[in-house]
Amino acid sequence: MSKSSTWIVALGALVAAAGIAVAGTAGAHSGFGHHGGPFRMVMHEMLGGIDTNNDHALSQDEVNAAVAARYSRFDANKDGKLSLEEFQSLWSDLTRPLAVRAFQFLDPDGDAAVARAEVDQRFGALVARFDRNNDGKLSPEDRPHRRWGRGPESSE
Repeated sequence: MSKSSTWIVALGALVAAAGIAVAGTAGAHSGFGHHGGPFRMVMHEMLGGIDTNNDHALSQDEVNAAVAARYSRFDANKDGKLSLEEFQSLWSDLTRPLAVRAFQFLDPDGDAAVARAEVDQRFGALVARFDRNNDGKLSPEDRPHRRWGRGPESSE
């Protein structure tokens, strides 16, 4: 596996973890999940197979082995590269636990189907909930202590 391919797979894993963290933060405040929200549960699932010696820590060797195994698993034609289709399969596998948790969040009655009313229940008051300046819309001014986007005034 080439060095750039390893970085692409590792970057994909980091992006997935960041997305999970964002969803976990939002979900933890709305009762989604339990004991830290979906972030904690999904990270536990994702890291469980990587921490091969079960010491609750990740060594670089464990990370390298996990990246190599996952890369090999999704390099269907074994050419040492991931095509877009192969990468999409990898991405889908990486983010499946998050999709399952999000589905469960949107299906509070547990009937294994997300009804439009359930979605509306979760998102129907989204603007009202986060509209800090009460102007009826979400804008950079509603974000506490930082601005959206990049620039000298941004803390991102």
